[in-house]
Amino acid sequence: FFALGGDSIMSIQLVNRARRAGLEITPRAVFQHQTVVALAAVARLIEAPQDMRDVASGAAPLTPIMAWLQARGGPIGRFHQAMLLRLPAGIGEDVLAGALAALLEHHDALRLRLVTAGAAGEDWSLEIAPPGAVVAREVLRRVSVAGLAGDALAAALSAAADAAAERLSPQAGRVIEAVWFDGAAQEGRLLLVIHHLAVDGVSWRILVPDLAAACAALERGAVAELGPRGTSYRRWAHELAADARSVSRMAELAHWRRTLEQPSLRLFEGSLVAERDVAGAARHVTLELAASVTGPLLTTVPAAFHGGINDVLLSALALAVAAWARRHRRPGGPAVVLDLEGHGRAESFAGVDLSRTVGWFTSLYPVRLDADGLDLDEALAGGPALGRAVKRFKEQLRAVPDGGLGYGLLRYLNAETATVLAGCAAPQLGFNYLGRFAGGGAGSAAFDPAPEAGALGGGGDPAMPVPHGVEVNALTVAGPDGGAVLRATWSFAPALIEGSAVEDLARGWFAALDALVRHAAQPGAGGRTPSDLPLIALSQAEIERLERDHPGLEDILPLAPLQEGLLFHALYAAQGPDVYITQLVLGLEGALDGDALRAAADALLERHASLRAAFRHADLSRPVQIVMAAVRAPWRSIDLSGLDAAARDERLGAIMAQDYAEHFDLGAAPLLRFTLIRTAADRHRLVIAIHHILADGWSAPILSRELLTLYGEHGGATALPAVTPYRDYLSWVAAQDRAAACAAWSAPLAGFDEPCLVASADRARAPVLPEQITLSLSAAASAALTQMARTRGLTLNTCVQAAWALLLGRLTGRDDVVFGVTVAGRPGEIAGIESMVGLFINTLPL
Repeated sequence: FFALGGDSIMSIQLVNRARRAGLEITPRAVFQHQTVVALAAVARLIEAPQDMRDVASGAAPLTPIMAWLQARGGPIGRFHQAMLLRLPAGIGEDVLAGALAALLEHHDALRLRLVTAGAAGEDWSLEIAPPGAVVAREVLRRVSVAGLAGDALAAALSAAADAAAERLSPQAGRVIEAVWFDGAAQEGRLLLVIHHLAVDGVSWRILVPDLAAACAALERGAVAELGPRGTSYRRWAHELAADARSVSRMAELAHWRRTLEQPSLRLFEGSLVAERDVAGAARHVTLELAASVTGPLLTTVPAAFHGGINDVLLSALALAVAAWARRHRRPGGPAVVLDLEGHGRAESFAGVDLSRTVGWFTSLYPVRLDADGLDLDEALAGGPALGRAVKRFKEQLRAVPDGGLGYGLLRYLNAETATVLAGCAAPQLGFNYLGRFAGGGAGSAAFDPAPEAGALGGGGDPAMPVPHGVEVNALTVAGPDGGAVLRATWSFAPALIEGSAVEDLARGWFAALDALVRHAAQPGAGGRTPSDLPLIALSQAEIERLERDHPGLEDILPLAPLQEGLLFHALYAAQGPDVYITQLVLGLEGALDGDALRAAADALLERHASLRAAFRHADLSRPVQIVMAAVRAPWRSIDLSGLDAAARDERLGAIMAQDYAEHFDLGAAPLLRFTLIRTAADRHRLVIAIHHILADGWSAPILSRELLTLYGEHGGATALPAVTPYRDYLSWVAAQDRAAACAAWSAPLAGFDEPCLVASADRARAPVLPEQITLSLSAAASAALTQMARTRGLTLNTCVQAAWALLLGRLTGRDDVVFGVTVAGRPGEIAGIESMVGLFINTLPL
């Protein structure tokens, strides 16, 4: 998935496949947890009962995209999407009718009816009929194509498709037509024609696999049982209608006004005229991008910029439009404003799962891509300005609130805001990337798109007004040689803009995409932007400086609270001993493979990203930790087995003392090192020196246990549980309410104006390593103290802390004292927290 530059539509496909396997994940989780192991940790078995509030049948309000269609005016009877599918030879009518019945029963949008009212039918609403209201055999027609090929077959397909579109009538509840082209002993075809009110591009990725599964079940004599649906289309429509009036949605109005009201480039003079600029008068330019360019465009380019395919396509489009406007002397500001179509299946409401819901979910919203100050010539030549442009446009796209869902709500479903937004100038350019389809003749299996029609098709009434003066619809299909090609169809109103100008713009866009592929292949191209690092606030300049100074970094993260304190102490006492270096010493007996143990140490660092962190503070607004992608474990091997006992012990002590005194460079990963000391033929000591900023005492047994397991498994981690990344804890910290925390601590600390000092301050004293004094209570006293705690319902820790408080009160002469207590700091709400490696402990005032 991620190797293919996974876009949001592909994520929904992945979610659907998981659901068919009985696992529940969300499209958002696919992007948040970008490995199979990480996804497995958040996946749940599907066993929750259906939401009792979700009644799929009944009246429903219009969704924003439907209200947009209503506002356009004109006839909509033939407004549809269609797909022509391969059928296996010999498939029977009973199987096809039964599979269609299963679809109609399961997917309620296929039983949709458009209810019109008013003198001219201008008032629209929806009605979802109950299961069984649409009979499969009444929407299935058989056309014999046995023996037909070439032009004769094409003519039969075209005539049947036109007739099927003509039979559609959303007002009559007829939103699906199926035509079975029976090839008898030959491979047949199935044409599905569905009114756009009931389907979108993502829905086909649900319907076609469901149809194939239903046919397969019926052919083997089983019942056609489809996977669970999730949230109904009707409930979704009601959720949107309610959300359109929420305070949070109303707060988005300022963003949408800024997007539309500020100056922008104009592609043409004049405006659309509904009676003149209709679908039947529109002209089209279709181009295909070579597979050699499309391949990296969909994979390596988005990966280089840590973005999605829309970031790439729209960045190139904005540059191409800006350069085209300069060539053609078009007026307006430096920004390109366009209407962007999205899949609209936002995870904006609790308990809503649309991954297997069929319907028209499309969102349509304006975006502003500001090219002011960019060197267009350098960018379109593939130079450094192109990388800067992609990063800028990517951030502008990510600044759109909630993926653009709110625009349609405010524009069409909220009367108060609809008037405001209706007064803004509409974008002249529309853009829609439909994702990947298996068209173009690549698919050869049953229920693949048939080669005669390519990928997703459709059409509308010739008298329908066009939505934009210029519109781009792009999708990726399999080319003649099997490689992916980007196919873009530019539709335009000839009364507003000439075809030669549109073709010039289309070719300019492809040239920009080609330049982007060449740019991304250069060393050092790409990089992160601030939105890629939600846990830390860094400027673009700071990010690029870190990427330049630390090539191969994997992530940039904030510091945990105690990590900030330890970093300060390490920098403050840089010339003295570092008291925060800890040593873990393992005594090993028996035959030992030193090379295998070293490989296990490398595997341990590969397993835990927190062990590959370095720390940087200079020239930054806040200190950060930089996780490097590939780090080898520093390793030293020393053989003392040839020394006598006294010399060996003396040398061993000196080695450990020297290791303990050796500083770590906090700016260079890793901040741990391994020293393997052989003391006899079958006896070793492994000294692991690690800076406390990386790990706490809880982590030490985890590290030693995993190291020895990895050694026993020859570096393989299959015997170990999945790692819960330290990043999850830092995300939890970032989500805490700091204001509430400050308020909670202010009350018990009120009145304290000085610390409890155990010694006088002496800034001239040189820092030294701490010494320890160990005292023990007798067994009898320990038992008595434990018994006292139990009888009073206390922990032993509470009793010890109370005794310490009484002692401090006596020593300081105060009846109110404060001192530090160490806590594990591992929040129980994080799954796997008990086996995480990192610094969690903290010192709290008591």
